[in-house]
Amino acid sequence: MCCGLKRALLTLLPSLRAYAFCLTLDRWHADALVHSSLVEIWSKHQGERGHALKIAAFSVVRHQFLRQGIVDPISPTLGGQRVPEGEDVFRTRFMRLPRTAREALSLTEVWGFTMGQAAEICGCDQETIGRRVTMVYRDLTSQISRPFPFDLIKINRSRGPGVSCAAWV
Repeated sequence: MCCGLKRALLTLLPSLRAYAFCLTLDRWHADALVHSSLVEIWSKHQGERGHALKIAAFSVVRHQFLRQGIVDPISPTLGGQRVPEGEDVFRTRFMRLPRTAREALSLTEVWGFTMGQAAEICGCDQETIGRRVTMVYRDLTSQISRPFPFDLIKINRSRGPGVSCAAWV
């Protein structure tokens, strides 16, 4: 039983770390957040398997983040920097988003949760997640003349996260 949970958590670890980074935008805080979350996941969710464990693990990371009171790290200093090229445009805009918007986009587009599952993780209505994702799409595409290539943020299931916030961890 423990070996299966250990293997499942090791498989989830890169995604949990990337999700924590999306919440904190700081590698050190993300690692500390995942570390403290793993203890809770291990002790409280031993009977969970598959997708239920994945939802529970992401929920624990989010709740640990909220309990630790880590301040949303959106920095006003980003506004004075030159506009980066290519993938850096997405990264800069992503980092400027409010935490709740980064979270909604990450859960639905990067990790492939449904709106309902993302709502369960975030503890809000499915409509709220939908509005947050819609707002993110609108914000990320508002200042560019061509459609933003949102397929850049999808996970390649065989290789793990591609050009997503997971790549920054």
